[in-house]
Amino acid sequence: MQQQDWNAALKAWTHYLEVTDQKDFAYSNLARVNLKLGHKKEAAEALSMIKSEKFASLKQHLQEEIDAK
Repeated sequence: MQQQDWNAALKAWTHYLEVTDQKDFAYSNLARVNLKLGHKKEAAEALSMIKSEKFASLKQHLQEEIDAK
């Protein structure tokens, strides 16, 4: 199995955020990637930017992961 390059993923999702209208989707993935990198503060900041109720369950799950670390 290939090793994940979370720094490359962070760069890609940051770029995606700049070019997309689907900001909540981008922020949710930025939060997930930042968690993988151990960046709790940045993960929490990304979560705070999510506005759509459609992402409420995922947002709660990611917040629980942040709180557990």
